[in-house]
Amino acid sequence: IDGEVLQVTATDAAGNASTASNLTAPDIDGGDTTPPEAPTNLVIGVAGSQLSGRGEAGTSVQVRDDAGTVIATGTVNPDGTFAITLNPAITDGSTLQVTLTDAAGNISQPGSVTSADLLPPAQPTDLALADGVTFTGRGEPGATVQVRDAAGNLIGTGVVGADGLFSLTLSPAQANGEALDVRLVDAAGNASAPL
Repeated sequence: IDGEVLQVTATDAAGNASTASNLTAPDIDGGDTTPPEAPTNLVIGVAGSQLSGRGEAGTSVQVRDDAGTVIATGTVNPDGTFAITLNPAITDGSTLQVTLTDAAGNISQPGSVTSADLLPPAQPTDLALADGVTFTGRGEPGATVQVRDAAGNLIGTGVVGADGLFSLTLSPAQANGEALDVRLVDAAGNASAPL
């Protein structure tokens, strides 16, 4: 059988046997060229610090980030499961690509998994208030801007544009030095620290 390791001994006429030697059968059909199936049941848990899944037992697991850089490796257990530590934890909503490589070097198609977004946006910057009504600034694109007065009432809301800029109208106008609470809230519900 291709690649099988055989033990060979020689025996003389008197029945004396030599020490066994190992011999590997030649590869006559090109060897294993079938890649493993793509990994399944991929889950990022434990606050973004562990990736688990299922795959072909004994295969090597490689985890790549959005840039294609290998950030973690491991091995599929005999029962077909694996759990790999992610350090640092992946908590920014990015997508990871996971591949399996068998002993013959065949690589599976990637499986993908997206982490939960647990990171709040940075505080908004370059804030300006014109005539107590038009409130502008910069922030994380796509985040919702919330402006509250000192009593906690929502007096203005808007969305940061793709260019990182926002402009919204405050109602009622705030032209007498009032204290304002300004926050950005991303799509996952994470809120920036108030300003």
